[in-house]
Amino acid sequence: MKLVMIRWVDSAFLHGWVDRDSVKTHQPSDCVSVGLLVNEGKEHITIVQSASKEQVGDGLTIPKCCIKKMWQLKVKC
Repeated sequence: MKLVMIRWVDSAFLHGWVDRDSVKTHQPSDCVSVGLLVNEGKEHITIVQSASKEQVGDGLTIPKCCIKKMWQLKVKC
């Protein structure tokens, strides 16, 4: 599995009542996630935080249309 860092954009949520001007200036969230790449499909990728021989933990699937940039990280052990 490759270790990757992904810069991506996510939907942003406004909670409760807010004034109209706040809604006009509300923006999507810029996100950065790091994980082990376990699947890269045509429309999305999936990374996980942890992995053993049999299991993976804490997965995140990101639509490719939301990805701004993805880097493969190199680790020295």
